[in-house]
Amino acid sequence: MLEGYSLIVGFVIALTLLFLLIIKFKWDAYIALLVVALGLGLVSAIPTRELAGIIATGFGNTLAGVGILIGLGIIYGQLLASSGAIEKIAVSMLKAFGVKNSPYALAATATTVAIPVFFDAAFVILNKLVESLALKTKLSLATLVVFSPSG
Repeated sequence: MLEGYSLIVGFVIALTLLFLLIIKFKWDAYIALLVVALGLGLVSAIPTRELAGIIATGFGNTLAGVGILIGLGIIYGQLLASSGAIEKIAVSMLKAFGVKNSPYALAATATTVAIPVFFDAAFVILNKLVESLALKTKLSLATLVVFSPSG
């Protein structure tokens, strides 16, 4: 059973295993997280009968903490998209930066939109914007997506 400092080492190993399962073996993140949590729980000092309840409580508390923020971010992002506000932000940025610098305009738009909206929602919403911006500016999607304003 792991306790004290060995539990910290076990956590680092579990975290490494989690990344390995997700990145190298392409496991679904939820399944990998669940398997690693079960594994760490079994080798730690947690009684086996209580393990499932402890994991469920941990997941539940995490979702309670961020679930509302994610949900509200998605709702707010959809409102921005439906009202046309994102398009107006993009057009304003395009005017400010010019067509030549449209990747900069896209980066500024993405930053502006992503601040009040959860990242996943912003990514989905901005995907359509990138396609329409590529048509308007006659630049390839690859140029707009891959371009790094800092480089």
